[in-house]
Amino acid sequence: MQVLVPSGKRDAVLDIRTIPAITERFTPNFLSLLLALGAGAAGVLSLMRGAGSVLVGVMIAVALVPPRRLSDSVSRGESSVVLGASVNVLVNLLSINLTALALLWVAGYRPEMLRSAGTARSKTLSRIAVIVVAIVVLSAGLGLDTYATNQTAVYNQQATGEVRELFVGPQAEFGNSELIETRVTYRPLDFYRDNPAQLRVVVDPTGTPPPDLAQQIDDRVSERTGKETAVEVVFVQSQESSKWTE
Repeated sequence: MQVLVPSGKRDAVLDIRTIPAITERFTPNFLSLLLALGAGAAGVLSLMRGAGSVLVGVMIAVALVPPRRLSDSVSRGESSVVLGASVNVLVNLLSINLTALALLWVAGYRPEMLRSAGTARSKTLSRIAVIVVAIVVLSAGLGLDTYATNQTAVYNQQATGEVRELFVGPQAEFGNSELIETRVTYRPLDFYRDNPAQLRVVVDPTGTPPPDLAQQIDDRVSERTGKETAVEVVFVQSQESSKWTE
């Protein structure tokens, strides 16, 4: 079976912002905070109990993976990715330190000299206070990102559903064309910048498709979702040999 995509395009440079595994590292949310707190607790408990270095490795991995994404972003000159990864790095480091200080103090780690215990207590509490304030400040950004992530996910689901209704089903307006793929590009940063969402629809038409198909999809999705949408429609032409069977 031959598949021809006459209007297809390929990006010359890979956009790392479109890779989900990398996106998670520069769009931190409250899950990132919980993960960092859990990793810090696991690492400190393993050190206290002499349980080995496995959990310590988890703690280190949580702290070091975002900086790797940060270095990649700096080399590519992507400021939005640099900002998100930087926040993730700070949240991880502060959360791990907060968990470590709290657990070690609760576990009874104190200076051997009694007169130094009071000084150690005041310093520990002051450091915990500073870390908590810093985390609260950064959490404002985490909250905004979490909200934007939820909004983009809702749009993604709505847009995909609207496109499917147009092409799939007995009452579909364009049911004579086969829907191959629907791809939505709409990130949290696009949400706050009020950038239009990008919707790429790949179809295998039967006969001649409407010349304004992309605009019709644009109008339908924009109206139903309430979000400005830019639509690209790619037509796939397929050919089957005489021996091809469905």
